Amino acid sequence: MSNPAGTSPKPDGAGIRSTILRHLRRVLVLVVGGTLLVVGVILIFVPGPAVVVIPAALAILATEFLWASRLLARAKSLLRSAKDADAGTGAPPSGQ
Repeated sequence: MSNPAGTSPKPDGAGIRSTILRHLRRVLVLVVGGTLLVVGVILIFVPGPAVVVIPAALAILATEFLWASRLLARAKSLLRSAKDADAGTGAPPSGQ
C-alpha cells in the first residue's frame, strides 16, 4: 500500500522508542545539569569550587540546550579575559 503524495507513514515502534529516548535524555540532562548548576550557585556563598562546578554544569546542559551553550561560551570568554588581566598585573603567582 503506498502513501499519498506529501504524507509520511505513521511512526513505527522504533520511531516512537527513539522519540521517547530522546526526550528522556533531554529530561535527564536537564535534571543532572540543573542540579549541578544550583549546587554551583550555592558554592558561590559557601566555601567550595563554584568556579569548577558551574562551568561543568553548563557543559552538561549545553549538550542539549542552545541557551546553555551560549552561556558557557560567554563564561569561557569572561574567564579568559580575567586570566589575561591577572597575568598583566605583574603580581607573583599565588602561594609565593
